Amino acid sequence: MQRLRVIQEPNGAVRFADAETNRPWGMSPPGTIEAGVQHATTTTTPRIVLRSSKPIGDAESVFASWSAAGWDAFEDRLHQATAAANTAHPGTPVLVWPGPGSVLSDGVSTLSFARKHPSIGLVIDPVSWITDAMRPDAEDHLRRFGQALALCESLEAVIVRGAGTPGAPEALDADSVAALLAPAIERAGVAGFV
Repeated sequence: MQRLRVIQEPNGAVRFADAETNRPWGMSPPGTIEAGVQHATTTTTPRIVLRSSKPIGDAESVFASWSAAGWDAFEDRLHQATAAANTAHPGTPVLVWPGPGSVLSDGVSTLSFARKHPSIGLVIDPVSWITDAMRPDAEDHLRRFGQALALCESLEAVIVRGAGTPGAPEALDADSVAALLAPAIERAGVAGFV
C-alpha cells in the first residue's frame, strides 16, 4: 500500500504527496464541484482531484440534493468542472473526492456513480460521511463502507483520519479507521493520511 500525506494549503488547495519520497501524487484545487473550482494553470500534478461537498442543511434540503434534480445538477457541475480541469491541465487524469453534503456522501451512491462513470476515478473519505446521528455506530458504518467500496473498480485512494472527538468513548484514531476500511484500502492500494 502506498501511503500519502494529505496537506491542506493556505489557499484552500489540498496536496497529496507520497509519505516516503514526498513525490506529488495529486492536487485538489480550491473550491468544490458544487461551488466552483479554481484551477491554477501553472501547477503540474499527476492527478487533479475535484472535491464534491456542500453545506448540510435541514432534512428537506438534504433530500432535495439526492433527488433526480439534485443528481442532474451535480452531473452538470461535474461536467463543467471536468472540462475546466482538462483545459487547465490537458491530459491529466481527473478524480472525484466526495464529501459531506455531496450526492456521493455514502457508499451506495458512490458505487452507483462509479458504475455509471467507470472512467472517473474516486478518492473516498468515509469519515467525512459520518453524521452526528451516525457517530455512536461509526465503527459499524466505517466497516460497511470499507466492505462496500472494496467493490468499486474506480477507487484510487482512501482518505484516513480519526473519527469523533479525541477522548470521547466512540472516538476512533486513524489506525483504527484504517483497519475498518482495510478492504477498500486494499482495493485502492493507496491511503492518504490526514
